[in-house]
Order: sequence, then C-alpha cells, then structure tokens
Amino acid sequence: MSALGNERSDCRGRKAGFGSMASPRIIDWSASADRIETIADSLTNAGKAFDRVETARAAEYCRRRAAGKPESERAEIALTEFVRAHHQLLDWIFYGDPRCMIAELAGQ
Repeated sequence: MSALGNERSDCRGRKAGFGSMASPRIIDWSASADRIETIADSLTNAGKAFDRVETARAAEYCRRRAAGKPESERAEIALTEFVRAHHQLLDWIFYGDPRCMIAELAGQ
C-alpha cells in the first residue's frame, strides 16, 4: 500500500493551475510553501529560468495562510502564475499528491 492510500486518482482532463484541483480536501498550507520551495530548488538545479520574486510571493502566500493571516490577492495571483508558468499541478502543491503530475508527464 502506498503512502497515498488505495484510492484512485482521476486525472483525466486536468490542466496545470487551479482547474486541476480535485474534490475539496484540507490544504496543508505550510507543506504547500515547502513544495513551492522544492520546485524552485529543482528549477534552479536544472538551470531553468524562473521569477524568484514571484516564487517567493507564492510561498509567502501559503505561509500566511498557514499562520491564519489575511489573504493577499497579489500573492494569490503570484501563486497562480507560478503554477501556470512552470506547468505544475495544485494536487501536488496543495495535497502532496503526485499521481496526476506523473500521469500527465507520462503522456507527453
């Protein structure tokens, strides 16, 4: 049994961005910020260009949400743009669920 459990993940028709979110689940905002930083580290190690300021805003948005602070529309937009620009999936960022990302990459 995987750490993700036995449930099947329906990834058909999902795209990068907010449209990729599955049924409502609890978001671990602190872990989401950590995953954004992991993505940034991976892009850096691969020599890929990305907007570090936008990335920091996206991670900060998640950290503020984790702390129960007011939402920032600017930071939420940075998160959305980061996800879209780097072809990430929110199932991975918000829930730590890589299955849709793996399925989408396997199809390319």
